[in-house]
Amino acid sequence: MKKKGPPTPPKTYQRVDKPRPSEEAHQCYDSGISVDGTRSSESEAKSVKMRAQSVRELTEKFSKMDFIPMRVSSKPPVAPPKPPKSETIPTENGYDSMYNEVFDDGNIYDAVSISSDYDEGCYDLVSNDECSSCDHPKNAVEELLQNERKYVDRLQHNITKLVPLMYQHNIPNGLRFQKNNIFANIESIHAMHRDVFLPAMENCDNDSEKIALTFIQLIEDDTLYCYVLYALNKHKSERICDSNMDYLKHVYSDLTQFLLEPVQRLPRYRLLLKEMSKEANRTGANMTALDKAERLLSRLIELANAAVNLSDILPCPEVQIQPGRTPELNYHNDLPLTLILRPELFKNAVQRDPINLLYQGKLQDYYESKIYDYNERRRYRSKIFLFENLLLYTEIVKSKLEYRGHYLDCEVNCCKEEPLKLQVYSKLYTQKIAVHFNTFSELRSLEDYIEKMRRRFVRSQAEELLTEKQRSVQGNESPKNDARQIPEIEEDTGWLTNKLLRALVLNQQQFCNILQANYEYYLAGGIPESFSAIYDLHYRRVLPDLSNSGDLGPMCDLFLSYLADNVLAPVYNEYLREFKTVAASIKMDYLPMTYKNQVAPRVKDFVGLCIDQLKAYSRFFNDISTRMAEDSSANRPIDMELFRKVAFTQKELNQFVHNVGQNYKLFNMDQQTVDCGLVQYSEMVQLQVENETPEHCRLFINERAAICVSIHLIRKNDKTVEQYGQIVFIDKFSGRGKPMRMRRSKKTETRLNFVIDSFKYRIIFNNRQDTERFSEKYIENFVIVK
Repeated sequence: MKKKGPPTPPKTYQRVDKPRPSEEAHQCYDSGISVDGTRSSESEAKSVKMRAQSVRELTEKFSKMDFIPMRVSSKPPVAPPKPPKSETIPTENGYDSMYNEVFDDGNIYDAVSISSDYDEGCYDLVSNDECSSCDHPKNAVEELLQNERKYVDRLQHNITKLVPLMYQHNIPNGLRFQKNNIFANIESIHAMHRDVFLPAMENCDNDSEKIALTFIQLIEDDTLYCYVLYALNKHKSERICDSNMDYLKHVYSDLTQFLLEPVQRLPRYRLLLKEMSKEANRTGANMTALDKAERLLSRLIELANAAVNLSDILPCPEVQIQPGRTPELNYHNDLPLTLILRPELFKNAVQRDPINLLYQGKLQDYYESKIYDYNERRRYRSKIFLFENLLLYTEIVKSKLEYRGHYLDCEVNCCKEEPLKLQVYSKLYTQKIAVHFNTFSELRSLEDYIEKMRRRFVRSQAEELLTEKQRSVQGNESPKNDARQIPEIEEDTGWLTNKLLRALVLNQQQFCNILQANYEYYLAGGIPESFSAIYDLHYRRVLPDLSNSGDLGPMCDLFLSYLADNVLAPVYNEYLREFKTVAASIKMDYLPMTYKNQVAPRVKDFVGLCIDQLKAYSRFFNDISTRMAEDSSANRPIDMELFRKVAFTQKELNQFVHNVGQNYKLFNMDQQTVDCGLVQYSEMVQLQVENETPEHCRLFINERAAICVSIHLIRKNDKTVEQYGQIVFIDKFSGRGKPMRMRRSKKTETRLNFVIDSFKYRIIFNNRQDTERFSEKYIENFVIVK
């Protein structure tokens, strides 16, 4: 005899609101199976009884399981056909790829998981044949409100339950103070839905057009941008959770699902708008607002997807907890939410400063195109991300994105090179890329956005200057007179003094942090005295002095006092004498590729950090002096006394930095140059050996020797730069009473001859004065050496 099973449910989807046949079943979750109790025959009554019993048994099993059952389709379960995979850029940990086989778009923000424990059974993806069985827009709106209230309650419940767990004293070190990095802005998302979104939806009176207009307003006001911010932090949160998964599963098994729920929220709203659009199309209602709302929401989802891809290139955060000390766990000790980008590839120290993406404004747009990188001399596929204050470009390498470069709003500029080729370059550094587009509209869009970035930056600087000048004269003169004394600021030549002052202080603070991190890595066995003196100089004296200077005049006095009172020279001279020996004692040469933090990638980069910091001071005064000169040329009023002080400080500091840089480059060439002492004087000359063509050289007079180094003159940024080649000869001084190896030429007054090991080197100077000056310096240092 063939065993009977429960009858097939009806094909149309019905929500049964009337009471269940029994009190026990009435208290259970809705299983989604509709039961009709109006049979007339006894066989059918028996079937109903068996069916009700099977439903009760099913619900009893469900009641023992810790999840809310999803909606059961009215058709027999059939595996859905696998759609073709779309061309996407999966993330490093494969988060996107696990949805590619189910959803067309392949992005996590388009993936509404139908098997989620939190699935509300309203916006499941259904086939076209089942669209007629879906709820009408009115019912969909009502269910939207119900589910929105449940969503707010769930967020409140989980936040109340999970956040206090982050302050227990027995949590692993990897979770200490990481509340912000794990949950990101989920508390702000909850507050937005509770105080703004839900009340706005309840005030729409079940009107689909009002709901669409509400979505439009919330998106245009950036109220829903909080989801893009959450997406930016998604992979950072996952990395922390994955590394502490054993503990988190023991404490709260549904944490992963809770953190995923905001990711799935925006696609649910888009499905709702699609259903409302279908109904409006059938009834002939106005679809303008619905179409615009759906278009804006789709664009917001694309930005969220781009934010998730962007978070792949950010390094994994590390928690620094001092051994033996357990700080008090409280809300004030939480690490701030940061998305730090470390551009370690740049040669320029200023361009290697870490960038916090949260301080660059909102993510506005992104492009995928091919670019030619002039620095790397190659072409590659790229994704370009546009923030309000930053342009960031990456390379698409197989299944992930790799950082390649960025432009800040204070430096970015562009020009159209060909009809579909836009050249983007920096006004401050030698950095240039060429972006190739398929359509002119894309090129024009990027060009317009770069122009807006520049104008926004100049406008903000002008507003800061006007505000500060108004404060300086407040109370002394009338507003009318104040307005006459404030010069007009042109957008193309904005005054950046205040920004540069703040940037110098921030740069000094970051340098101290970077120096400490490098000492801990490279000098773990012990810090030499000269290296310790460099750190104390910058951290205990320069940083507090810069922070308290406050204005340009005191800043000039500060550096002039450093040079006059020998604050910088003794510390750097001792460092120059020892850095080569310390560098040779360090066993490692290259930093492991997986070691991503503030540590310099090579030993020679590490020992050159403090030299680069001196160059940062020099660049600061060079920029200030250049801008004041430009203002003077444009007939804008400037403080001439301050201008003279800045120019004098620039000259003195540049001379000191030049001398330190010469010693550093010379000592880096060969260990034996360190024994010759510090450079006292140098001249660029020409060297002629027998009948060969003269070549350019740099002739040094050190404390205990004269050194000749071949150089190559390279044109860079409209300036001639010297590149050291090799050491030609070293003439060590013997002291008074010993014969000198240098002789004056009898044929010409601009030539000196050096005879070393019976070989004559003819040194040709530019003029007689340079020859006499060098000869005097040489003789003076030769006779006083012991």
